[in-house]
Amino acid sequence: MAIGPTTTGRSGSNSSWMGSRHAVAEAHPGTLDATAFASADGVENGVVPSGYPVAQDGTSGLLVPYDPTPTTGNTLYGFVIDDRDISDGDEPTAVMWHGRIKVDNLPVTFTPPTDATAFVWA
Repeated sequence: MAIGPTTTGRSGSNSSWMGSRHAVAEAHPGTLDATAFASADGVENGVVPSGYPVAQDGTSGLLVPYDPTPTTGNTLYGFVIDDRDISDGDEPTAVMWHGRIKVDNLPVTFTPPTDATAFVWA
């Protein structure tokens, strides 16, 4: 039996949503909650795309899809910087928590919150 690394090839992430690369070096670490993203809008073949808006779950601390509706009431934490594969479970990621965001280029429909002062919406 051979033991070796498993690799997955995919084309590069679409970073057209970034208005600048200014905040990439200061990204915050986080872990995507695979269960929360499994059937989320915009997630295809187990891949959370670059630019996906996320919130931090108040109980587990894991990152979940951002949803501003009153029933969830979660707060925007930031945007996933690179495509992340969640098909094998929770996945570490880097999150842009401030900077310029091109809303029309995000991978999901997004309305900027009025209280997210760390971002400039373009």
